[in-house]
Amino acid sequence: MLNTIKNPYVSVAMTDDLRDNFIEAYNANKPNIPERIKILAENKFKSDIQLEDILWLKKKLPKDVRIYKLLENCDVKLPAPELEPRNPELEARIQKLKVLEEERRYQDMTRNVDTSRVRHPEDSIAYQMKEMNRQLIGVLQVVLSISTGFAFGFIGINWLIGPLEVSVRLVLGLVSAFVIGTAELYFFVKKIAETLDPPPATNKKKI
Repeated sequence: MLNTIKNPYVSVAMTDDLRDNFIEAYNANKPNIPERIKILAENKFKSDIQLEDILWLKKKLPKDVRIYKLLENCDVKLPAPELEPRNPELEARIQKLKVLEEERRYQDMTRNVDTSRVRHPEDSIAYQMKEMNRQLIGVLQVVLSISTGFAFGFIGINWLIGPLEVSVRLVLGLVSAFVIGTAELYFFVKKIAETLDPPPATNKKKI
């Protein structure tokens, strides 16, 4: 039977026009009929056809009949790929991650609605404003330290040593501001990094 022939490629659904032409070509070319066409005849030309069947019919059609006209309204069936079953452990892990992700999204959606749930301090506006103020204060401290360092190099050294040229005082002020500003920026960035990514808490054993 035709259903025992496996088709790993493209197949075409049989139409009435194709069936009539197959029957006519089959009757006109007996007994020199290929095995596949015989199988189609056993099924009364109701099964899907393959490329080799179409090529056979093309050779047997009259000159006034074009094969592309017969195939215009046909449904083309593409082969379905054989998918290997997914690893059960991997599938279980994926399902677990999906559940965790859905739970996280649900918590984010209901964070501002569910008043009975204890909110994290970092979720509050007050906490965010406090953190913003701390960062602004840190920036002002850096600017103030750089300004103080420049004033020390430009004015303070002039008082300690004596009158100096303006260009020398300017260089001393810039060097002092650069050194102090570098140190301040280092500690400021370090503090921000610790705020964004706090170190893991260590469990101390009680004696």
